[in-house]
Amino acid sequence: NRGGTMCIVEIHKMKEPYKLSDETIDLACKLVTDLRGKCRGMMLESMCASALYTAAKCKGEFIPLDIILNNIQGNMNECKNIVNNRLKKILKEKYGLVFTPPSAKDFIYYFFRVYDGPWDEEWKNILLNHALNKVEKVKGGSPKTKAGAAIYYIFRDDGWKVTQKDIADALGLSAVSLRLKYAEL
Repeated sequence: NRGGTMCIVEIHKMKEPYKLSDETIDLACKLVTDLRGKCRGMMLESMCASALYTAAKCKGEFIPLDIILNNIQGNMNECKNIVNNRLKKILKEKYGLVFTPPSAKDFIYYFFRVYDGPWDEEWKNILLNHALNKVEKVKGGSPKTKAGAAIYYIFRDDGWKVTQKDIADALGLSAVSLRLKYAEL
């Protein structure tokens, strides 16, 4: 059971940097336990990353899977397989939760949860709402790129000193993709 313990330790390490609630961490740990024996031949890291990704999304504290995999060295394809073929079913049957694919709004909420900008809580909420409204006007592209373009637009529009690189790094996308989508706005 060393592997299960390792997964739980890795999940707990993600709490502080990504500002996750105890409820999200607890669900992720339960999902790891539920996966034991159902993912034979798969990397423990992939199970761990998949459980954290799924729990965070279901609890409204979304973290992009590629960002999790930067910290927990799992395999992206294996993680997608675990989420789609095992965790969705466990969530629905055991916990009554439904997993939905991430939207641009999930990426915006994630950015404002983890990025420590030069604003107070009131301004943070104003900027967040402005970005949520702006993203609906962004056409085409991935949810992550749409979110990045909307966030960059509102910072430029409101005069904040946040760079394309800051946003791209926080969201795990390239500054070029962000710049191209922003140019469309």
